[in-house]
Amino acid sequence: EDGNNWCSSIAIVRSDRAHVRQNLVERSYGEGININYGSSDAIVEDNRVYGVRAVGIYADSAPNAIIRRNIVLGTSDSKYWRYAKTTGPGIALNTEPYAHTEGGGKLPTSVQSTNVRIYGNLVAYTGHGIAIWGGIPNTAFRNTQIYNNTLVDNGVQFRTMGEDMPDSIFANNILLSISSGTVDVNGSSAGLTTRNNYYGKGDPGGVYSHSGNRYSGLQLAKMSGWRSISSADAVSAADFAPASTSATNGAGYDGHHGAASAKDTYNLDYQANPHNKPMDIGAIRSGPFLHLVPIFTAIIASTLLGEHLALFHVIGFVLILA
Repeated sequence: EDGNNWCSSIAIVRSDRAHVRQNLVERSYGEGININYGSSDAIVEDNRVYGVRAVGIYADSAPNAIIRRNIVLGTSDSKYWRYAKTTGPGIALNTEPYAHTEGGGKLPTSVQSTNVRIYGNLVAYTGHGIAIWGGIPNTAFRNTQIYNNTLVDNGVQFRTMGEDMPDSIFANNILLSISSGTVDVNGSSAGLTTRNNYYGKGDPGGVYSHSGNRYSGLQLAKMSGWRSISSADAVSAADFAPASTSATNGAGYDGHHGAASAKDTYNLDYQANPHNKPMDIGAIRSGPFLHLVPIFTAIIASTLLGEHLALFHVIGFVLILA
């Protein structure tokens, strides 16, 4: 914590098929979970990361990594701020020079963070919700698949440094910028396809425009107070859950649903529940429409039992639907 110590809390180095699961990492100066130096086919899932200065979850020269169903939170404790008012990124991909021959390491240029899947994560109050950084010359984050994440009040919800992302897709993500100075996206990358995302600050234009996007009507259980997170348990998954009337419900892209497998569980949300079909935008599926139960009950009683609908029924229906 002297400003020069970048040691990771959990580091996977030159090790294939690692599985980092169900850990709590909090108040760390270096990376929280760091998959690096050519480590291939790692799975990082079901972890809670809080108040990590450098990067919450980092995949550096880590091909075929899967980062799914994690919750990554920033902190109001300025001791762990990397940027002016936030920690470093929540989730970041990179291909740093030090591990490659160009930087004195042993990895060939061909070993990069390619074929990485990032889905079902909840990220709030970090510097960049999801960041795609640069690295060695000719870096290309090929076939990066970023689906159904919920990114809330990070400095930038999705940040790229302009590196190529051929055959990559960014879909069904919620990008909600609330606090002053926060933005939905910063940067774009050649080869990246985007669709069916929610952008809280309107259409970003360029590669991010799509007819399936939503720009208003999002309703999460928690819509304010995201910048007062002072402990690892101050925010729960329930705070990221969409209301039953949220405009993001059923507005997602189903294309990757059929590609799910025992390894790539795109079909499951943050809580490992099957996604709705059509899919919702965001990491947590919308719940059943329980608020409509009184309406259906009254209608069925009137139709089948001969009960009479009174004025107070109508008033109640209006209030429920409002």
